[in-house]
Amino acid sequence: MNRLRHTIFLVFVCACLPSIIHGQEDRLTKLMTLGENARTSEIWEMAEIHFRDALELTNVSEESAAEISIRLAEVLIRGGKPDEALIALDAPAVARRMDRDFWRAQATAALGKMAEAAAMFAIQFNHPTAPHRVEAGFSLAGLQRAMGKNEQALLTLSTLQQITNPQASARARLSKVEILLLLNQLDEARKQFPPRADIASSDRPLADFLEAYLLLAEKQWAASQKLFESIAAAPQMNLPARHHQAVLGLADALAGQGLTEEAAVKLLDFIQKFPDSPQLAEFFERIRRGMPEKPALSDATLARIMQWIPAEESTDHSWLLGMESGESVANASWTTQPDLSELAVQAIFTRAFGMHRVGLPEAQAEALHLLNVLRLEAPAHPLSLTALDLKAKWKKQQGDTQAAAILLEILRDATDTPQVRGEAAFDAGRTAYQEAKYEQAASLFGQAAAELNAQSANAAQINAIAAQIANRTFSQIMLISAPIPIEPSQAENLTLDAALVIDDSALRVSALAEFIEKNPNHARLDEARVAQAESMLDSPQPDLAAANSLLDQMPAESALTDRVMFARLRILDHRGDLALAAQQAQAIIEKYPDSALANEASMILGRNLFDAKDYNAARLVFEKVAATQEVAVRSQAAWLLAARSAALVGTQASKEEAVALFDSAIARDPQLAAAAMLEKADHLIKNLYRFSDAANFLQPWFEKLAVGDPLRMPVGFLLGQAFYAQGAERDGSLAQALSIYDLLLKDLKNNDPMMHRLQYLRGLVLEQLPDPKNPAIKREEEAFAAFYSALEISEPPADWEYFELCGFKALSMLEKSQRWPAAIATAKKIASFKGPRAAEAAARADQLQLKYQVWED
Repeated sequence: MNRLRHTIFLVFVCACLPSIIHGQEDRLTKLMTLGENARTSEIWEMAEIHFRDALELTNVSEESAAEISIRLAEVLIRGGKPDEALIALDAPAVARRMDRDFWRAQATAALGKMAEAAAMFAIQFNHPTAPHRVEAGFSLAGLQRAMGKNEQALLTLSTLQQITNPQASARARLSKVEILLLLNQLDEARKQFPPRADIASSDRPLADFLEAYLLLAEKQWAASQKLFESIAAAPQMNLPARHHQAVLGLADALAGQGLTEEAAVKLLDFIQKFPDSPQLAEFFERIRRGMPEKPALSDATLARIMQWIPAEESTDHSWLLGMESGESVANASWTTQPDLSELAVQAIFTRAFGMHRVGLPEAQAEALHLLNVLRLEAPAHPLSLTALDLKAKWKKQQGDTQAAAILLEILRDATDTPQVRGEAAFDAGRTAYQEAKYEQAASLFGQAAAELNAQSANAAQINAIAAQIANRTFSQIMLISAPIPIEPSQAENLTLDAALVIDDSALRVSALAEFIEKNPNHARLDEARVAQAESMLDSPQPDLAAANSLLDQMPAESALTDRVMFARLRILDHRGDLALAAQQAQAIIEKYPDSALANEASMILGRNLFDAKDYNAARLVFEKVAATQEVAVRSQAAWLLAARSAALVGTQASKEEAVALFDSAIARDPQLAAAAMLEKADHLIKNLYRFSDAANFLQPWFEKLAVGDPLRMPVGFLLGQAFYAQGAERDGSLAQALSIYDLLLKDLKNNDPMMHRLQYLRGLVLEQLPDPKNPAIKREEEAFAAFYSALEISEPPADWEYFELCGFKALSMLEKSQRWPAAIATAKKIASFKGPRAAEAAARADQLQLKYQVWED
């Protein structure tokens, strides 16, 4: 049975938030709430930030400061900063806290000073009124066990039995059973086992686990099998390691009854479900132990193991020799392998072990080939050395004593031998060759040739020659109510004029319809129809069919033909008929070149060409309008559209010309100058990669913008982007980007929609900046805090995209550091907001929970 470990760190006994918070200002309450939420989710770095911020408030009493400092120390210890925890515990406010020494001992243990920490816990344990006395005793026993002082740990636990409540006493007895099992003192272990009624519900899974192993050690195979099966079937009731260990116990109980094939099936099924189990090596060791002396070539266990061995992909260079040509035909071609996982390594070794036992020549050839693959692809893995030992034995069995001697020599000297150095150079040369680094490959193969034995050196030399060969290479007016007598014809005209100047398009349509209905023979009937059609097109929801019907009632030629043609152009434009709209616009431009509508038609033509992605033609149209348009703001809009078009033409020359076009737009009416300046900067960054020019253009502008100016945020974002993009080529640019984002962050009010976007960008920068305290590492903890801060809100966000980008980024960082409880809590928190990616987050939490067996108490 594997060594069972008792954790040094104890779960913090946390009561409800003390009265210190009551009556304090909202800021303190909020910070403590955020800190506690982070602590319970095991997001130690966020809890640290909030507790530190709470300590900096001016309205914090000494008692409150002491409580906060203790909480801070705990999260620092759990977050891997025990040295900083000791500093927090040295704060004057903490000096009179009776529990300070307990946490100092925890921090000392976390620093690896086990003997010193044990002495500190012993003082706490031996003091009758010390706070956390019982927990200090358990911590002391855990440290004693970790130092190999099992007899002292047993004495500590015996004392614990006498000074605490029945449930804690039972817990101490269980810890003793654990130690006694390791010492193989089975009779004493059975005597120490506590009555089940005394065992706390939280400790019963451990009791069942120890009972199962005690039965196993007593060779009560069937009884232990039944209990192990119960444990394995309820993973949510046990810690992952205990659950996996129970499967090993089950296999041993089955093997004890001679059911080795059933044991292998149980292990293989479990491996299939948990391929990243930390007990993989032990699972496969049990499988090998239960393997028949002479399995069949079609053995089910060997067949199932094959699914975990990556398929080898032969290169086109089949004439390149393998590491040990002559061992098998399978080794005669150079093969490539992905990086081998632990599962793949165990599977390769175990299949090789089994195939050699099969005894057939082809099976033994495969076995040798698999061990060669293992040696080449995982040379630092312990099984690689075991593979050498195994090969040496096989060679000796085959009578090849010389090869066996060479292999044993390699095994004896391990990584210090030329052969191992040669094999590493050969493997590195092969990788360089696959990456087309032929000159490097040739050099590495040459080194390998100088280190390896004759046959392998020959293969390396041929590969060196092959590498050298490959190296060639956008009021209504009530006039009718006037008291002056009016002629009927004048009244009709005034009615129409009044209708024509109504601002609201829907009211204008209604007034014109009423005029047409009451005056069907009026001299200005056509004008009313055209105006009604135009008003319909001005509506938020244009009635294209009705407008078109009115235009159909117009004569073929009249003084209003230009307006009719333009209205038809607008209908085509609304319909999205790019080709016909372009033709109609061109007809208006050609027929009425000096008309104001010609410029309008040109703008529509340009836009349709733009929408059709004919950017060069669109640019020419917009430039012509810009040069001939007398209204400054319209000319400016045309220059801006011309610049946009030029930026998208695709050629480098056109992209450069777009800069001058943006400058033309900026130089006109100030109404659109800011928009043009923003687009110019964006163009310099995204299309021309002139990051320094963009920064030089934006920085003076940004510095003139006061806090609250609506332009400060977009200009700041672009400036930050320009600095960020120079990160790899200009020292200090990332720090400048961060300073811009920090300034923008200070400008924001709580719950501003831009908050999450800024924190996301800050996080990306922080990930790449070196830590001022230790330049060898990056500021990843600060980056995580930036990303995770997005999740510390109580209402759904205004910006889902960046909220979820931040959340998933924080989640990925927790997964990378294998902090599974914190990762699961974070994924569940993202899902709890029910955003667009809520289902994805919930699924991620479920997957992590199942894969790593992290269950809520």
